[in-house]
Amino acid sequence: MPPEVETLEETAILETPIGAPEGDAGSVTKEPDYKAEYERLTAELATEKTLREKVERDQRARDIQLLSQKKQQEILTQTHAMTKDIFARLIKGEIDEDQAQIAITQGVSKLQEEAVTPPQEVMRTTLLSTEEELTQGLLTLGLGKDDAGKVEITDARANHLNDLWDEALKAFREKRYEASEAWRDSTLRELKRLTTSMATEQAKSKAGLGLNERNGRGAAAGMSDQALVNRYAQRAPMSTAESLRAIKAMDNGIYPQ
Repeated sequence: MPPEVETLEETAILETPIGAPEGDAGSVTKEPDYKAEYERLTAELATEKTLREKVERDQRARDIQLLSQKKQQEILTQTHAMTKDIFARLIKGEIDEDQAQIAITQGVSKLQEEAVTPPQEVMRTTLLSTEEELTQGLLTLGLGKDDAGKVEITDARANHLNDLWDEALKAFREKRYEASEAWRDSTLRELKRLTTSMATEQAKSKAGLGLNERNGRGAAAGMSDQALVNRYAQRAPMSTAESLRAIKAMDNGIYPQ
């Protein structure tokens, strides 16, 4: 063997690290930390829920304050009209000063009582109308099903809306009508938020689907865990709930194909 060949072979042996794996060491792909991603998304959902509940509490406080201010203004307007009428009767001699004073005192007291405690029937009618709106909304969004004339919630996303509505009914039963009206307003805002959120999710899902899927086949709601995992691995548009479901499936041993 020529000396130069032997020298090259020895050099190659010396430069090769002992125990080094064959192939490109940099090509080893690190397994994604699905558990950490799942925990991150879960934490984001919890934070979002906390912030949303705080906003709702603040809004209910503002609603009650606005209702109180509106009713106080109504009291002032009605008191002015009532006092003007009493003085007109006093001038005409229909009543004396003592009678006028008694009429004013009783009239103001009655107006304040009616403002603090609005007619029960008015609030009952308002809640019945709202209940019909909520029922139709849940059915239209596919978040519930009709069960003998009552809506049974079938999607966890509607649980918060149901909790808000329960608070509105509870306040009504306790004759706290201002609070009931504020809870009712919160319920309607949550219904509006759900409607907007689901419309956005559907638009995002369709943007990342093929022609057949856009026509209704293979929709995310009916996808298998494997299909969701594949979409997650491909970074296809997905809702937070779908991402969590995909990550949970991978934790259970289902991996992209």
